[in-house]
Amino acid sequence: MQNLFQWYEDKRQFPSLVVAYQCPATHAVWNNGTNGENNIANFRLIVDEVCREHSIDPDRIYVAGVSSGATGCWEMLATYPNLFAASIIMASGKYSGGGLSRIVNIPIWAFHVLDDPDTSVAGVRATVSQLQALGGKVWLTETPGHSHDCWTLAADRFQAVQWLLSQQKGTSGPLPRHRNLAVTLQLWRQELAAYGPQNYLVVPALLIAGWWMWRRHLRLLRNRPAATGQCVADSAPHEGSIGTTTSRV
Repeated sequence: MQNLFQWYEDKRQFPSLVVAYQCPATHAVWNNGTNGENNIANFRLIVDEVCREHSIDPDRIYVAGVSSGATGCWEMLATYPNLFAASIIMASGKYSGGGLSRIVNIPIWAFHVLDDPDTSVAGVRATVSQLQALGGKVWLTETPGHSHDCWTLAADRFQAVQWLLSQQKGTSGPLPRHRNLAVTLQLWRQELAAYGPQNYLVVPALLIAGWWMWRRHLRLLRNRPAATGQCVADSAPHEGSIGTTTSRV
């Protein structure tokens, strides 16, 4: 988390406080444990205390996490859906709770490395798909690589922190720029490599085929006889059409 917020040295743009909660080594889970420790509730107590002691805008409280902390973000959002304006979730596991329907109105931007050796991307894909099916405002950006670190690209390439701090409850904030050409090309290359070097021929072949079809289409247009006189579009409905219009040229 410290690396994620390193860029944030000029507080004049977004005056704020950053509270970083670390799960104790003796109880490194976020929900209720056998020893009665509840890190979700403990974190909420800290947030409430900070809000009492400082001038905090209640419509601009955010939650972000990496790894198990990202999985904890899902728990935090579902437990306190009215507290947060937006969230960044990076390298999380699958959320297995039943509170996704309570967070459909919270903008959430998730990140995950395609070939994460520690936590499979399948878990967050399932969670995001389930939330999207409920109408949630959630986006998933998969980054190339073979590590657990997706937060470096989230901050450097996608300006995720700036997006997070631009959100506010009750308003429609900017959509995340969750598409990056350089990152997308790296993902394609990694996915093709996973199926063998012969697949590198697929993309050039598709490009050549598309170019050939476009050239053929242009030749057909050039060879079409020129129309003479007045042309009136047919206003009679055709089978399979949605609607018809009549125009004159």
